[in-house]
Amino acid sequence: MKVTVRRFVPEFDDKLAYKWLPSGIARPYRFASVEEPGAQKLEISPYAMVSIEETTLALREYIDMSVLMYLNDVIDKSEPVLAQTFNIVYQFAQKHSVSC
Repeated sequence: MKVTVRRFVPEFDDKLAYKWLPSGIARPYRFASVEEPGAQKLEISPYAMVSIEETTLALREYIDMSVLMYLNDVIDKSEPVLAQTFNIVYQFAQKHSVSC
């Protein structure tokens, strides 16, 4: 999947770091206490998507492509009756232009 990004000049409210605790509680870096034991921090570079619309389209295409591979894998490992049912539903969707 290709996504076009561009470097930007961060402003005061831009979140460029994320901090979380081992308990799984996550919060924006600026609200997390620096003294919290075991806290983890991830800093990110200031890049943003150039076009939300293009990124949305690329993501939808990726999902459409991947879901069929995923379903085929699940079906291959499933009971024969379930595999036949999925196959019938998929064929119906293809005949009637239903998006899967």
